[in-house]
Amino acid sequence: MRGQMVTRTKPNHDFAARTARFASTSDVNWSTKSEGTLSKLQQLTRFGLVGFAAFLVDASVLSALVWVGLPVALARVPSVMLSIFTTWTLNRKYTFRTSTKANLSEFLKYTGAIGVGISVNYGVFLLALGLSQTVRDMPVIGLVISTLAAMSLNYLSARFLLNR
Repeated sequence: MRGQMVTRTKPNHDFAARTARFASTSDVNWSTKSEGTLSKLQQLTRFGLVGFAAFLVDASVLSALVWVGLPVALARVPSVMLSIFTTWTLNRKYTFRTSTKANLSEFLKYTGAIGVGISVNYGVFLLALGLSQTVRDMPVIGLVISTLAAMSLNYLSARFLLNR
């Protein structure tokens, strides 16, 4: 591969650590791929698709639980939990291709690593719910707003705190 840098490194199978470091990689050659791994652009694409799948899980569970009569704020708790489990599971398998067996300890580390985003997501959701009759009538609108707020915070944190 003339003119391209290919880096071969020992695989790192600590999913929680890789998730925390993913956005902080500043010297990435987006076009190259190490043997047996995905390029950063492929990972980013898959990461986005997994995030979209998790949003669909969150919205579906929220809608179903509200439909059966659960209060919206309470229905959001299991919907968020299932969306977190979705991102962890799918990112392990498809985005980062983690080969170690999944375990509770790793899931808890992952949840801790994304805790601020989760808190902002839920907090903005509750705020939108409290301020808007439209959101109370259609909670998925609040979900969209809170997801965008959390994504923005995560991006800004990665951009200005991790990649200075």
